[in-house]
Amino acid sequence: AVCLHPKKFSEGFRLVFGLTLKDYITQLRINTARRLLQETNATIREIAAQVGYDNDSAFFRAFHAHTGHSPASFRNG
Repeated sequence: AVCLHPKKFSEGFRLVFGLTLKDYITQLRINTARRLLQETNATIREIAAQVGYDNDSAFFRAFHAHTGHSPASFRNG
């Protein structure tokens, strides 16, 4: 869609935003999950699915890596 080789796109993205496309998407997912944990009563499993994680374990690992907390402790804390 942007008429660039994927490698060139990735390099340009990293130069502009300071992180890889994958890390940027993960950051968006985790920020959305944080908001949903604070503002809704949805289960953690539902939130994981809403932000694009098919696997609860992957969501827990990514959330903890970015926040330093588990989703449950973030919600309760």
